[in-house]
Parts: sequence; structure tokens; C-alpha cells
Amino acid sequence: MSQYPSASKKPFGLPREPMLEWSHSRQQRFDTCHRAHYYTECARDGSLPDATPLARNARRLKTLTALPLTIGGALHDRATELVKCVRADEPLPGLHELRRRTSAHLNAVWTSSRDRRKHWMTHPTRVPMLRERYYGPLPTEEQLASLAARVDARLVTLRGLPLWAELAACPPEDVMLVDKFASYILADAGGDDVKVWAAPDIVMRTEPRAPWEVIDVKSGNVATGDALARDIAQVTSYAVYLRHGAQVLSEGEHCRGRLVYLGDGTEMSFDILSCDINMAEYRIRDGALAMYEARCAGEAAAAEAVSAVLADDSATPGAVIAEVAERARRESSGYAMTTDRAKCGRCVFAEVCDPHKPPASGVDPASADGAA
Repeated sequence: MSQYPSASKKPFGLPREPMLEWSHSRQQRFDTCHRAHYYTECARDGSLPDATPLARNARRLKTLTALPLTIGGALHDRATELVKCVRADEPLPGLHELRRRTSAHLNAVWTSSRDRRKHWMTHPTRVPMLRERYYGPLPTEEQLASLAARVDARLVTLRGLPLWAELAACPPEDVMLVDKFASYILADAGGDDVKVWAAPDIVMRTEPRAPWEVIDVKSGNVATGDALARDIAQVTSYAVYLRHGAQVLSEGEHCRGRLVYLGDGTEMSFDILSCDINMAEYRIRDGALAMYEARCAGEAAAAEAVSAVLADDSATPGAVIAEVAERARRESSGYAMTTDRAKCGRCVFAEVCDPHKPPASGVDPASADGAA
């Protein structure tokens, strides 16, 4: 019997969304700083009519994106377009076209961050905003030129990958392009089902009897040490999707993984055994339960704080009660702030976490405008 309240059923057998959720970004943020994870949880309620000021601010700040992430996203979009061309038996776009699309995307984000700040403040999910533009500092003209050169080199590598010929040789039904927002349910007999937001970039197999191969394209240089171990663990967790999402991998079956690094063109292949997939499932469940326990600790602290306030004055206004609950939840043991303050400098929630960290003025050197 599970030690947690059932997360998958309502009374009278009516199904509902799982209480437990997991994704790589959620786990990474939780491992980095529980307090940052709390702000992510708050952001979910930021669009509600009765949302607290913190929830509204957290929702807005959660949409901030860093320039390296924007570049990585653009490169992944180009990879997706190339896979679609292969599957449709169409010629691949040339390097000039890939450059044009990427440049248009990056400059659109740069210009929007510069010119549409007020619109982003009120409609944060509709307007991209760079963290560098909001908090500063902006990259110098020399840094932007260096980034542009690196993006171009990665596009050259991407277009020339042998992968596209491999995909073209595969049977069409054995090439899967998974939606980046795909999710699946990792069921549990005890009721602690987990909704998992994690899907591979590309899945393929060369022939019906060959093992499936999970391919993840990385925009940086080949990883080493702990970073490589994390990349391999990430690809292994994508194999869980093959078992429970796409359902093309049975219990006991193995598959293969491949990491493609666009920074230097390095490719790394490895076997993913059935026991490796089992361990990835355990890590996903453990991570989801740890985040759920943090939420429970926060709710318990909030309930205790509200009870103490009402015991002193039962006529306390609702807004005050909400603020008390919010503060107690945020400062509970489940949402402790990281002790490594160096990580705070990269956090998008600096404005709500540290009141002494104001956003940048938005007045930037003209030499940097449009240089992305």
C-alpha cells in the first residue's frame, strides 16, 4: 500500500490528473534550489483571477529565457525541420536557408526583448523576453559576434550530420519524431501515478528486428565527467518513454542511445539495458515523490501559520491570511533556498527571491541592438 494519498483517483472512481509530475527541467531546478522550485509551483496559479502578487510575478519571471537556451532551441528547431524533410522524402534545406531561419528567430527574440517589454509585463506567455535584457548585463558587441560565429558553425555541423542519411535509409514507420511537449503516465499499482514530461528528440531503428535507438542532439561541445553522466542519464530516461509512452519497448527489452554534440560534431553511442530503464523509472518516481513531499511540507507549514493567525484574530482579512500562508509555505523546510549563492546569479526568480536585485533599466547600448 502506498504511503502517500492516492494521486490518480477521485471518490466514486472518477479519474483525474495525477498529483505527481516530473520533467528534466523540474528535477534540475528542484535539485539546484528548492526555493526556485517553489516559485515554479506558484507560477501555475499566476493567471488565475484571484492570484496573489507573488504568483503573478512568478508566472511572468518563469517565462524569461537566457540567450544560450534561445540558441539551443533554435538549433533544435532546425534539427526537427530536417527530420520532417527526411520523413516526407523531401530534399533537405540548404545551409543558407537554415541560416536565414535561425537568424530570423534569434533577431525576433532580441528585438522583442528590447521593444516589447511593457507587453511582456502584461502578457508574458505571448512575448519572449531574454534574461540578459531584463536583469542584465547585456552581451557586448564582441560577445554577440562570437555567439553568431558559434551558431553558424553548429548549423554547418548539423546540416552535414551522417544521421540524415541513416534516417532516410530507415523504414518510414521506424522513424519517430516526438513532440517536445509530449507526456505520458508512468503508472503505479499503489496509486502514485506520475505524469512525465520527457520525450526524446528522435527515435529510429534501421530494420524491424534491430533495437530502437534514442537520439538526443546537444547544441554544445561533447560533455565529460559528471556532465556526460547527466547526459547519458537523460537519454536513458527517454527510453522510459519508449516503454510507457510510445509503448514500442516491452519489459526486458533493451535499446540504444546516441548523443550528438553540435559543438564539435562528436557522436557517442551506448547500450541501454532493461535494468538501466528500470533504474531510470525509479529515479523519476523518487524525484516526483520528493517534490510532492516538499509540497506537503509547505502546505503543513501554511496551515499551521494560518491557524495561529486565526487563533489571535478570527476576523483577519482573507488577503492577509493568503499572504501569511504564502510566506510560511515559501520558508518551510520543503522549499529551502540553496546554500550555493553562485547559482542565484542565473536564476530567473531573482526579483522575487531577492528584493535587492532590481531588473535592469531597459536602456541599452545602441551598438548591441539587432546584433543577435
